[in-house]
Amino acid sequence: MVRNPLSLMDSRYGIIIHRDFKPLYADEKCALLYGFETSHELVAIDSLLSLIAEDQRALAQEMYTAIMRGEKDSTVQLFKNLDRHGVTKHILCIDHIIEWEGEPALQVSIIDMTSQVESEHLLRESEQRFRDLVEGSIQGMVIHSDFKPLFVNQAYADMLGYDTVEEILALPSIEVFFVGEDIYRATKRVQSILNGELSNNRERHFSRTKTGDVICIELVERSIVWDKKKVIQTVLIDVTEQVLLEKKLIETANTDSLTELHNHRFLIDSFDAYFVAKDLFNLSCILLDLDRFKTINDTYGHLIGDDVLRHFSTILKKIVGSQGMVGRYGGEEFLVLLPKQGVDDALNIANQICDKTRRTPLLSEKGEIFFTVSGGVVEHKESDQSVHQIIDRADQGLYIAKQNGRDQMVVIN
Repeated sequence: MVRNPLSLMDSRYGIIIHRDFKPLYADEKCALLYGFETSHELVAIDSLLSLIAEDQRALAQEMYTAIMRGEKDSTVQLFKNLDRHGVTKHILCIDHIIEWEGEPALQVSIIDMTSQVESEHLLRESEQRFRDLVEGSIQGMVIHSDFKPLFVNQAYADMLGYDTVEEILALPSIEVFFVGEDIYRATKRVQSILNGELSNNRERHFSRTKTGDVICIELVERSIVWDKKKVIQTVLIDVTEQVLLEKKLIETANTDSLTELHNHRFLIDSFDAYFVAKDLFNLSCILLDLDRFKTINDTYGHLIGDDVLRHFSTILKKIVGSQGMVGRYGGEEFLVLLPKQGVDDALNIANQICDKTRRTPLLSEKGEIFFTVSGGVVEHKESDQSVHQIIDRADQGLYIAKQNGRDQMVVIN
């Protein structure tokens, strides 16, 4: 049976929002991770710095200041934390700015990576530690000469889906486990190690198991003498789960939690990337705003209002599809990026969105709720100096659409 590497996500993933380390919000999973019974207990503490190891507090404060000032982009970072009982936790986190009650705050998505970090620490142990852990270790080990296996332990066989070490030793080469061009890089790396140019080289690469599944392996290689010949000893650990969790964490940080569309920051970063692309011929965007959304909230309540936003997001995704990128720009505003699309095509898509929205009410417990959307459509010009100039023009078109009675799209040339 192939284990799902994301099976631990629900129990180890959490979100906390703070401003200058004063907690503003935390979900229950985050609270449990830090030893609190409820999220209210966690939010009640004076400062989150008390949960960060003392030797890393200055770094945490420095990163907070840099991110809030826009000097640093969001990155995956591993921190040593302490729960309320003083137990050390190794936390993988990614910070990004959000708006909380009208002011900027920092949302931190976290994953408890304590077990993975402890496993990786084993990988860095001394040579004697490696020898002691060869048999029965959670780390795989293979000794090979020009990729012909000379010795493997059971952990290595288990990692690659084999029942016994003899099955692997019977193979003419462990090259069958390499994916794509990794074999060429591995050949060059092994030669450098044998020549004394690299020592205890640490790498990550992909391996293909007996069943055809692809896993991510982190390894340390070194040269040893085996039967009076210099060969390669490799110690490996399966880090597939960590890699997938990192990928999932980054995706989560780039996604609006309510609509599951791209969030504001990711939209702007993507827009910038399109804007500077040298092979860009056309670039259009549509700035959309739901009409009289405050009235919907006041009439039906915020829960129905959230359902309206999700319903509109579904309409957007279906119409735009692979033609572009859609995201929640903020509140009830949405942005559609259309790379390599001219303004005529963009207007056609915008009108489809407008028509579909008008004709597709939300089916709620309070009956059918009809709503409309207005928008501004623009195309990138050679004179544009930034994406914000393009969005500003789209905002002008949106304003005119609202002034002209709503439920329409306006092109600004």
